[in-house]
Amino acid sequence: MKKLLKEMQSLFGTAPTCASFDGKLLTFDEATREKYRIGLCRLTFGYYDRLPPVFRSFADKYMKHDRHLYTEYLTCHTGLSRLRYPLHNPELLIPLLHILENADRRGRISYHQLAASLLLAFDYPYKLNTLGEKIARAVPDAETVRDILDLVALVRIGGDEGL
Repeated sequence: MKKLLKEMQSLFGTAPTCASFDGKLLTFDEATREKYRIGLCRLTFGYYDRLPPVFRSFADKYMKHDRHLYTEYLTCHTGLSRLRYPLHNPELLIPLLHILENADRRGRISYHQLAASLLLAFDYPYKLNTLGEKIARAVPDAETVRDILDLVALVRIGGDEGL
């Protein structure tokens, strides 16, 4: 960890910005770029609590800046891929999520961020951008709404009498 951190700090600075990190990466060949992107993930997800505060702050900002990087890393390079929940009806969750997130919402929804969260929790066969687009365009038709309402009707809420 210390060796990788020192190497990255010597290349990118002790307090890099997202722009400076991306700019410096562009000066490397593809294999070297990938090495340092994966290295940043290893530091962030493996040694986060031991990183210097200024580098930790950069890691926070960069992971928000490049959601594709951390979703790919966590789902392809860690055991998380085997822990994600396999949905029984993944195509129905997308329009339901679209409805829930757009209901009474003021402001713009980050479908990219929503897709990243779904990919970490559920076993979807999509890449981040594809899932984000599917969520953004998932305005349900009458049949889908009927399917959702049929499923809701099957759910029994316990705890209170008369429900």
